[in-house]
Amino acid sequence: MLLADFWSFVDKSAGEEGCWPWTRAINKSGYGSVWIDKRSHTASRLAYELANGPIPHHDSYHGLVVRHDCDNRRCCNPKHLRIGARGENNEDRDRRQRVKSRCRGERNHHASLTEQMVRHIRDLRRQGFSLRQIATRMHITKSVVAHVSSGKSWGWLSDTPLGHAAIEREGLRP
Repeated sequence: MLLADFWSFVDKSAGEEGCWPWTRAINKSGYGSVWIDKRSHTASRLAYELANGPIPHHDSYHGLVVRHDCDNRRCCNPKHLRIGARGENNEDRDRRQRVKSRCRGERNHHASLTEQMVRHIRDLRRQGFSLRQIATRMHITKSVVAHVSSGKSWGWLSDTPLGHAAIEREGLRP
């Protein structure tokens, strides 16, 4: 597909304020999918970039993500899209209860870390320890350290005992 053809595959019939669903391929997660130069992209990310310019570089593991205010994964309306960190996107998901029955953290039987360990890993990274040093010290892999540090794993857990979503819910922000 050529970028010049992108908008021809978006259904804008809902008007300027409505959702504009991607009408072509959908990936296994339910997002519009576009192949350009032998590389897969999400349609919403391309829509955001076409409307607003390139997404700025961010130091987190995966950089910034495109967030949907409308909760419609196929939507490409730039008015419904904004960029943010993965942790913010996860907080949106939880606040809107998009995933209802999900055990996360220590309650997940697949978890190999505790909340205390996650906070410790992040604290060590802030102190300047390398991924390898932390992995060796805690007997885990470097990729686990990278995922925890970036928020790809345990992104919902803030460095405060309550977590960002709980702080907002409890009205504890200044």
